[in-house]
Amino acid sequence: MKSIVMSLVLFFGFQGLQASEAVKGLKKDYQTFKQDMQIKLNETESKIAELKLKAQAHSSAAQEKTITEYEQNRDKLKAQLDEMEKAGESKWKNAKRRMAESIDKLNKKVQKSLEQ
Repeated sequence: MKSIVMSLVLFFGFQGLQASEAVKGLKKDYQTFKQDMQIKLNETESKIAELKLKAQAHSSAAQEKTITEYEQNRDKLKAQLDEMEKAGESKWKNAKRRMAESIDKLNKKVQKSLEQ
């Protein structure tokens, strides 16, 4: 009987340890991802500032409206990035992919506007 109890304690203790390691891994992955995405968002911020200067030089109302939309999109992505930490492991991979795609898409739009 004692050996059965010991086996159960070891088994469930090991299961808890594995779950704890998975949570630590997920948090580390999130932190790394968040840092990478923050770098991209900072690059976007710089490009938006450059675009603002360009729009002011040309007095372009349409371009200023576009810039406002970019800024709103950037702010929304920042908020979503902060919320991603709360996502469970099953949702993490999808959320991570969508966030990276959204930031890349915003960066491409801003870059295209700069080139015009």
